[in-house]
Amino acid sequence: LVLTQWRARRSKDANAYFHVLADKLADARRMSKPKMKNYLLYHYGQWSRDKDGNLVCVKTNADEEELISRSDLHCWYMKDAPDGTPMYVLLEHSRFFDTREMSILIDGVVAECKEQGIETMTPAEIDELKKRWGIDE
Repeated sequence: LVLTQWRARRSKDANAYFHVLADKLADARRMSKPKMKNYLLYHYGQWSRDKDGNLVCVKTNADEEELISRSDLHCWYMKDAPDGTPMYVLLEHSRFFDTREMSILIDGVVAECKEQGIETMTPAEIDELKKRWGIDE
């Protein structure tokens, strides 16, 4: 028997929309798509936590650009450890977000897109998507 935390289901449209907007932002900022997604997950997504609620971090001297540009592992630089070694927080994959978490991510990505002049859905279209995701704001 395996117990897992219950999460409200959401439409896969939300995750697809995140990836479309993140790719547009990456192109606009001339950044790799994986790095942009990690940037967005760091700022608007969910940081990984262990069963006790502690942040899950990696302490490594690996090349920072290579590490934060990965698509199989989502992480972002946090700070240096007391010994000077860089520490990176692990980030949750957006496909595992519940409706509230995805809503926060989409709102942040839309705001970043607007700053860059990237066309997004209208507020009414986003509200309609949120209704389909089961979010009442």
